[in-house]
Amino acid sequence: MGRELHDGLCQNLAGIAALSATLARKLAAGADPAAADAAEITRLLNETIGHAHDLARGLNPVGLTQLGLAAALEVLAANVQALFRVSCRFQCDRPLLRLDPAVETHLYRITQEAVNNAITHGRGRRIEISLSFQGGKGLLSIRDDGVGIPKKALAGQGLGLHTMDYRSRLIGASLQVQRLARR
Repeated sequence: MGRELHDGLCQNLAGIAALSATLARKLAAGADPAAADAAEITRLLNETIGHAHDLARGLNPVGLTQLGLAAALEVLAANVQALFRVSCRFQCDRPLLRLDPAVETHLYRITQEAVNNAITHGRGRRIEISLSFQGGKGLLSIRDDGVGIPKKALAGQGLGLHTMDYRSRLIGASLQVQRLARR
C-alpha cells in the first residue's frame, strides 16, 4: 500500500501540481487576477504530496528491509521529532544482528503504535525508544513523559493495545504496558 501511494497517488498529484504551476505562470504573465488562486492550488497540492509521502513512508518503513530494525527505529524517531515537534530519541545498547524480517516488521509496528499512543493519547513531549539485551533476551522499551495510559485502556479496551499484544504473541514475545509514577 505504501508503494502504491508513492508510485500512484503521489505521482498523479505531482503531475497535477506541475500543470497547476504552469497555469499559474501563464495567468501571472497575462496579469490575470486568477493567477493567485492557481498559485494557491499549486501550494496546496504540494503540501498534500508531502503528506502522502509521509503516509507512504509510515506504511513502508524506511530502511527496515535494507538496513534492519535499529536503523528503521532511528529513522522513525527522527521523523516523529520532525513531524510532531516532540523530543524522540532511539538508543540501542549494542549492535543488533538482523532478525527475521517478520519479527523486525512486528517490532517496528509495535513501536510505531506505542509512539503514536504516547503523542496522541498521552500527550507526551519526550519519547524514548530503546533496544537492550538482558539475559540473552531482547527488550524493546518505549517510554514517554505524557499523562499516562488511562486505566480503561489498561483493562483492554483499546484496539491499538490489542494489536500490539497480538503482534507480540505472533513473534513469541510478551507485551507489558505500565503507567509509571510521575517523576
